[in-house]
Amino acid sequence: MSDVTTKLAMEASDKAMEIARLKAENDRLRESVKRLMTQRDERLARAEAENAKLRELLSVMAYCNQFRRDCDGCSMNGAAGIITERAGCDELLVRLRELGVEVDG
Repeated sequence: MSDVTTKLAMEASDKAMEIARLKAENDRLRESVKRLMTQRDERLARAEAENAKLRELLSVMAYCNQFRRDCDGCSMNGAAGIITERAGCDELLVRLRELGVEVDG
């Protein structure tokens, strides 16, 4: 082989090694992005669930405030969150505490 051919072969080999390295790096980065997207989706789902709890709690609080004038307090009753006018606000305080809100009482 001539010196030019040898030099070209070495350059081609170097380029092939660089391409293989870049492909491996690209695969690694794709996996990293995929993992990050999955984590983001999980965090978003948790945030949406918390947001739904807060919206429900706010609707309960608004309902409680509406009847505060007419009764001693109000409470949620049962899994459906039905509010009764006669009970105390203990359930509301429990729900606030579950969401990490510091409450007195």
